[in-house]
Amino acid sequence: MARHMCSQEDHIPLPPPTAEVITTACDYCVVACGFKVYRWPIREPSGGMKANENAFGIDFPSFPLQAWVAPAQYNVIMHNGEPHHIVIVPDKQTKVVNKSGDSSMRGGLLAQKVYNPS
Repeated sequence: MARHMCSQEDHIPLPPPTAEVITTACDYCVVACGFKVYRWPIREPSGGMKANENAFGIDFPSFPLQAWVAPAQYNVIMHNGEPHHIVIVPDKQTKVVNKSGDSSMRGGLLAQKVYNPS
């Protein structure tokens, strides 16, 4: 995959297996559904289509209800003074609230509210 800053019109990069994974919760309502943030520097390659080439560990294209990345779940942010890709997806491993990784429409847009300097 490309090493350049991607636009949503281009394609959505998959997180590589080396991406940092941060657990978080949606802040739109009191339910606080669980989400995972995948973050990796733009200077590093993105993940590939094969299961061993991406952080989700599945082959793409994926089957219905498996992991995937919608354009609204992707953004580019600054972290430690360097541009990074981020992908924010529902946490399919959560045991409470959004079991099996469902999200509201607003929760599915969390990546869009993270500050992008562009």
